[in-house]
Amino acid sequence: MSRQYSIYTVLGALAVFAAVLGFLVYNVHERSQTAEQEAEEKQRAAEEETEQEAEPPEQESEKERVASSEVPEVENEELLERAVHAEAKDESFEGMVAVASVILNRIESETFPDDVESVIYEENQFQVVDNGSIEESPSERAEEATEEALDGSEPVGDSLFFWSEDVPKDNWLWETKTVDYEIGGHVFSEDV
Repeated sequence: MSRQYSIYTVLGALAVFAAVLGFLVYNVHERSQTAEQEAEEKQRAAEEETEQEAEPPEQESEKERVASSEVPEVENEELLERAVHAEAKDESFEGMVAVASVILNRIESETFPDDVESVIYEENQFQVVDNGSIEESPSERAEEATEEALDGSEPVGDSLFFWSEDVPKDNWLWETKTVDYEIGGHVFSEDV
């Protein structure tokens, strides 16, 4: 019986040894694959960086510059957030981003002033200035939507105008501007 016991003991020890060896081989294999993948990713990133450095910068027209994701530096982000909140608080998140984008497009356009305050307070441009709702604190959604627009999101391209779809159809906006986008209760125009 003792001889059988020692054979079983040896077999059991061999089984444990095989399991440990298999586990170690598996871990070494996984680590080597991970290291190879990391090396490939680093090489791809370096190649992409080299390609970007080799490309010459392109000249942009005014319209392309306005429509590009190059967003103007904004000195009064809180005022922009308040304008977005006041103009689009009942709109979708995308509608809020669109309103912020129009204001940023105006800053970049040669047709309008080149800072947030001047664009927003320009006479007869934003009803929220006239009715005082520009003074309301911005919602968190308005802050997030403004940030998304500042990060380059442009759901309405290079639109420079927006107005409520409820504006009477005999208003000068409907008569002189082309509707290029519709988001929620607002329409947007790229016309200058």
